[in-house]
Amino acid sequence: GRFSSKLMVSTTLRMAFEKMKFEFYRGRTEERDLLRDLVKSIQLTDIKDLQCLTLDADSNQESDFKLATHRILWHYWQSLRGENDIAVYDAIDPAAFNKAIGNVLLLEPKDDHTDFKYRVYGSSVANSFGAEMTGKYVSEFPGEQKKLSLAQYPKTLELRRPIYSEHHISVHDYKTTRWCRLILPMQHRESGTLNRILVGVVPVDQDVN
Repeated sequence: GRFSSKLMVSTTLRMAFEKMKFEFYRGRTEERDLLRDLVKSIQLTDIKDLQCLTLDADSNQESDFKLATHRILWHYWQSLRGENDIAVYDAIDPAAFNKAIGNVLLLEPKDDHTDFKYRVYGSSVANSFGAEMTGKYVSEFPGEQKKLSLAQYPKTLELRRPIYSEHHISVHDYKTTRWCRLILPMQHRESGTLNRILVGVVPVDQDVN
């Protein structure tokens, strides 16, 4: 009857909500997140268990992030935001997030947001991937990872909202790496353009049971 139908719908929604599980983020999640369709559209062989969601600049807190790099970058981004919806900058000062710099990417989008140049490519990320990408474009990145970035980066600019993302890459030597990404759009004060994306990328090696 009507009760059993309501129960079925409620159970289905609860199961959909519970599927979005993050290991290094403890803030709010919503089953109808703006990135739900984006996640469904990304089907890549090397990327497993992709979870991503939009963040709310007003309600999300520094304490929502378990990894120090993400807490540092969130604090910096919020310090530039003030009363605006996203961070507005005159200049980006790496000294303000020096303790996270090895895990930082700073990207400059093309005008049409179809590709992004790495202005800064953190040494820890370069060591993990085995590629130094400073001065190069995301489209030049080897492997499937670039397809995820080229899906997420335009979205953070379109929505004018930060994105948090986690995924595993393929297993090797009985270990898997969980890549945790905080993606932060930034607007230049003088030009008013969304012309930088600050990203905190933290690889966490995990044993495979």
